[in-house]
Amino acid sequence: MQYCLGVPPLCEADFTSMKKSISRSFPPLGPLLNIMENIGCFESCPPEHRPLLELLGSSSPACALIPYNVVNEQILSKMFDSPKDISRDAELLNSIQINIPLLFEILKSVSFEISPEYKEIISEVFAKSKDTFPNPSACTSDQFPKPKTEDPLTKEELDIASQTAFFPKLVPIRQRGRYTADKGKFNAESCRKDSTRHPTLLPGIFTVFCEHGICYGFQIMENNESPNVPFTFIRTRFLTAPSVVIYDNACNLHAYFLNRDPLFVQNTTFAVDNLHWRNHKSCSKIYHAKNIPLLDGVNTQMVEQNNSKLRKLKSQLSYMNHQNFMSHLKFFLWHCNKRVLDKK
Repeated sequence: MQYCLGVPPLCEADFTSMKKSISRSFPPLGPLLNIMENIGCFESCPPEHRPLLELLGSSSPACALIPYNVVNEQILSKMFDSPKDISRDAELLNSIQINIPLLFEILKSVSFEISPEYKEIISEVFAKSKDTFPNPSACTSDQFPKPKTEDPLTKEELDIASQTAFFPKLVPIRQRGRYTADKGKFNAESCRKDSTRHPTLLPGIFTVFCEHGICYGFQIMENNESPNVPFTFIRTRFLTAPSVVIYDNACNLHAYFLNRDPLFVQNTTFAVDNLHWRNHKSCSKIYHAKNIPLLDGVNTQMVEQNNSKLRKLKSQLSYMNHQNFMSHLKFFLWHCNKRVLDKK
């Protein structure tokens, strides 16, 4: 990323060291770096190759960079079978822009000429993306642990859930499950979301909205917000994962799913709302809602705007007993939903 941005510029020795390291860890990038070396680009990356190196230099998983699905596989196959210059193939370019927007930006920077070096790099990234989602029938327990997440909740578990959450149309349908990754530590290279909390009061409330501004319900958070909160909500209350999840910490939520149940979110798009994107420094721009054509016209800041209404209740809610807290919050969110519906 330092070479890509050129801040601070690299010396020739640093470039040589970087090239050796990258050639070992990701060989397809070696030939492109050799070209840069031959033209004397040691300090920083040529502008036309910057979008590609930014993509590869991010901390995001390969399946976020070029998502694996049948449609994208067909697009890449057609792209590689086409002539080197695809600038005149409007249909293909439109498919790339809609389905793989970051790849479109990469190709745009090199005037839509696909060199052998680019073809090899893109092919390898897509192959890694495909490997993220193994065939369940061909997996062993060591390769892809599958806990009994389909078990329904017991009456006791349902009672506990009802005391801390209220989602009247999204009742729990299965247990969260236990995963090997639950024992792991936080990845220091991933994006971090700083959290602070009151020394005695609960951290806050996790709310869920549809794209039209209707609140589905809320979850009382017992600890500082982490990807586990939305993971547990989605995994326990949806038969199939939503097609789009907009969340201020979507990059980490995506990685959290991939380390536990990747097949469940294989066809899910994760996006960070426009308001919170400025806090994301190391993850790929593919998570920025602005770069996802599917979300054109969607108010990605809806949750934050509605949460600002809840902050007005903070002084009252903070010191209510549990029953009054739940009743007060249910009534307030019902009122907000009714106002939205009355406007339609």
